[in-house]
Amino acid sequence: MHEDGGSNDLFVYLTHVVIRKELIDEERYIRHVKYCTSRLYTLDAGVSDTIIKFIAEAQHLCKTQIIPLLKKELKKDGEETEYHISKRMNDYEHQITISILNKLPNIINNAVTDSDDRYYLFYYLTKIFNKLIDNLQNFQLRPIATYSSNVEVMIARLISFKYFLDTIYDSLEDKKFEIKNFTNASKEIIAIVKEAFDSTEQNLIQLNQLEEKLKFYLETKENGSIWQKIKVGFPPNYTLEDVEHSKNEAKNEFFLSIINLAKKHNDNIVYVEFDCNEVLNEYYRHYAIANEKMAIARLPKVLRLPEDKKTFNIQKTNEAIHHNVFIFDKKHVS
Repeated sequence: MHEDGGSNDLFVYLTHVVIRKELIDEERYIRHVKYCTSRLYTLDAGVSDTIIKFIAEAQHLCKTQIIPLLKKELKKDGEETEYHISKRMNDYEHQITISILNKLPNIINNAVTDSDDRYYLFYYLTKIFNKLIDNLQNFQLRPIATYSSNVEVMIARLISFKYFLDTIYDSLEDKKFEIKNFTNASKEIIAIVKEAFDSTEQNLIQLNQLEEKLKFYLETKENGSIWQKIKVGFPPNYTLEDVEHSKNEAKNEFFLSIINLAKKHNDNIVYVEFDCNEVLNEYYRHYAIANEKMAIARLPKVLRLPEDKKTFNIQKTNEAIHHNVFIFDKKHVS
């Protein structure tokens, strides 16, 4: 007999019986076979047709539309390799979104009231996303994609999405859980990050202006005419080192604000390396924020932060928080 364990490992389902041909004529053996077949159980027993059809279609589209994208050759047209990888990852996410994610909110609403529907739906969704993750990790083994940050981030999106699936499944058992509150909390977090970026960017713009003013003064004092030197007046009461220090402080505050948000809102933000026990790149940490519509109609937004804060690029973080799978912008390819 074949044992098939469920996602929560609380049950074992007997789904196959192996019959020995040489014993098929023995009455005692036949009784044993009948007993074994009476113990068979399939997960789709009692599950609604809507859920079964959705999973069947998702599995089919995964096999015929989504995974084949990773097997197609990348174009060689003079563009940088990372551009083509980024475009491929966007196409991959786009196909996952329209084939599976867009339909999930309504499907989950249909499954909320029935425990068999819920278990079947989330059990097979987990299997589908495990397969997607495995195939993407195989794609990453190709030399051309091994060090691609775009592939790395897509893997983080899929892993963290699976984590959110488990969270929502557990939460559906809790009558006090409000999916609307969960979704609104994610929207507020995204808004906070956007606001923090805007504030940091304005500070950096002002600091750049001060830096240019000081450089102009120093250049004039060094190479200007006597009248230019008189006109430029007294030196600013700060140094280039002061400006650089202030820039680093502004970036550091933005960096720490994201980490603090993750600690404060651990239901809506997944720290992939900690919560999922996955090390995608030892030089970076990945924070995934649940993204809109029940947190499952889109893959999470992933903020990729360097362990070395000196290399932190706030523009890349801004691009990540504004990520939209339906808009591919060549300018944002890293």
